[in-house]
Amino acid sequence: MILVSQVKGQVVDADLLINNTEEIAKLNLQEQLFVDSADYLKINFADKGTLLSSGFFTFSEVNEILNYRKKYGYFTSVEELQVINGLDIDRLTLLKDKLNFEIPLTFKNYLNFHNI
Repeated sequence: MILVSQVKGQVVDADLLINNTEEIAKLNLQEQLFVDSADYLKINFADKGTLLSSGFFTFSEVNEILNYRKKYGYFTSVEELQVINGLDIDRLTLLKDKLNFEIPLTFKNYLNFHNI
């Protein structure tokens, strides 16, 4: 798979990025965030491929996100993502407007039922 940077029109080999976290680290986060303002990543719905293709997270961060969701459930805020190694508050501040923490409806109903 080949990805084209929206900012500079760079051609990037997605397989290289997935397998080489150093290359991901070299990418400019601001360029990765250059998306239409209506676009955002639903962190609680995204599968491994979607999280990786977003360009927001490294391969190891994606695995930790998925393991966290499996073990503890859905993320409810950007601050909660700080439990993922490599995601510090400065980086999360840049990502916060591009992430959505919507919870699947069935889980919302469960939370509402227990809050009564």
